[in-house]
Amino acid sequence: MSQLYTMGKECPQYLYSLTQVVHPALPDEMRIGLLAQMFSEVPEKLENDNDFLTNMTDDDLALRMLVDFKDIQDLLITISDLQLMQLCDTMLPTNVTPQQQYSMIQEIRSLFLQWDFDQLDRLMHLVNSSPVHRAKHILKQSVPGISMEMVLMLVPLIHLGKEEMFSFKKWVEALTANGMIFIVNLMQMESDILLDIKRRLSSRVKNGVKVGIKRTRQGNKVNEHSSEFINALDNEEIKRSAPANKKRALGNGINTNYPLKLPFSFLDEARHQLRIHKQPPAQTVYQRILRPFPVVMLVGPSETEAVNFFVETTLLREDNGSEIPLCLDGTTVMRFTGGSFCTFKKLKILSTSQQQGTKFRLRFQLKQYVGSIFQIVEGATIESEPIEVFSHTCYLTKSKKNSKKPAKLIEVLPNTAYPGERVAILGENFVKGKKLTINFGDIKISPQFHEMGTLTCTVPDGIPNSVVTIKVTNDGKTYDTSEATFTFMAP
Repeated sequence: MSQLYTMGKECPQYLYSLTQVVHPALPDEMRIGLLAQMFSEVPEKLENDNDFLTNMTDDDLALRMLVDFKDIQDLLITISDLQLMQLCDTMLPTNVTPQQQYSMIQEIRSLFLQWDFDQLDRLMHLVNSSPVHRAKHILKQSVPGISMEMVLMLVPLIHLGKEEMFSFKKWVEALTANGMIFIVNLMQMESDILLDIKRRLSSRVKNGVKVGIKRTRQGNKVNEHSSEFINALDNEEIKRSAPANKKRALGNGINTNYPLKLPFSFLDEARHQLRIHKQPPAQTVYQRILRPFPVVMLVGPSETEAVNFFVETTLLREDNGSEIPLCLDGTTVMRFTGGSFCTFKKLKILSTSQQQGTKFRLRFQLKQYVGSIFQIVEGATIESEPIEVFSHTCYLTKSKKNSKKPAKLIEVLPNTAYPGERVAILGENFVKGKKLTINFGDIKISPQFHEMGTLTCTVPDGIPNSVVTIKVTNDGKTYDTSEATFTFMAP
């Protein structure tokens, strides 16, 4: 309990974001009070009720939240960092609803339940021994009835290797319905934030043993300093925090009518802090506006009560951290208005890295306007990742130049299908954007972007048994000379 209490004082937004994961349907005005009950009333319940889990009802929201936090810990410490990153960034598409993501996890679990370890080993050997551009096609042929969405999700996981694949099989087969809901809701967080949370939760686990909810007695009182209700939370200050997107979260059917009694008073003592929601570019040209725009997020006791808060931006040397005066132009002071984010849309760096002999960083300092002066909020400062500034665009990295290459089509899987079915377009240099287009002969459609080498789309209506040429364009104008054919099947 002491670890959770400390975390609540140092970074209340962290605890608040987890409540959105486990109880997405809970009204916002109830969350802080519910956390208060978890700290104040649950210890007494655990002390007086030996069968507290058996006797827990839907109205025991604070106790249920504590148990749900423990379930999240178990989910995250039993999946590897690589598997979690594949699940977030590659396997589960982000352009679908959470309900669709939930169905996809169910389908993945069903597939793994059908395969024993020997079958899985043979399947991995087939895919890994094939050319990279043929891996998806081989998997599609080897597993009868598998959908193209599942193929796209499984191939990156297979490439991780046998040990990772086997441990993922154990993890996904052990998922419960509630666990799948929690995973989907966790997926709404930024992947780097989720990985940071996972590592902090795992840091309390020793020798591979998961520590459960414990009860200890000292006289007739709960010893709050030795009782560890969730041995998953680190008491260090979390450097980054991102709440789950409640609009995209799945509910878990809890009763939200339970009256809450106590204020979460210690949150009022917590400090306001800054988090970088979107980093500035790693490379740019001097005297040009930084794109993507840097975005800073305010976290603290209550963002809705953040009155007269501003962020001031200064330019630092990356090598020694000293400030560089007169080299940052644009709007360097922004006010938090109408929310907890500040977007800097006009920042320009007026010197190059070669001139200064170093890369740069942006430092963001939180200030509050009190009376007629700005007061620095102590401890509320954060620095960006390094920025390299060039004198001309020709010195930018080759990767940026490559992004202008035309789309290259390699293969359509399957190349014969009925209208309304899903197919995958494999190739190179695909760029996500409004002008990304696939041509089925004269029919133009907008595909779903998965990665630079993979698109998916729904087959449009076409003349039965006709064969058309498939082409892809990133900008609606330029087509690569490579092309493929596709056959519309007759109903």
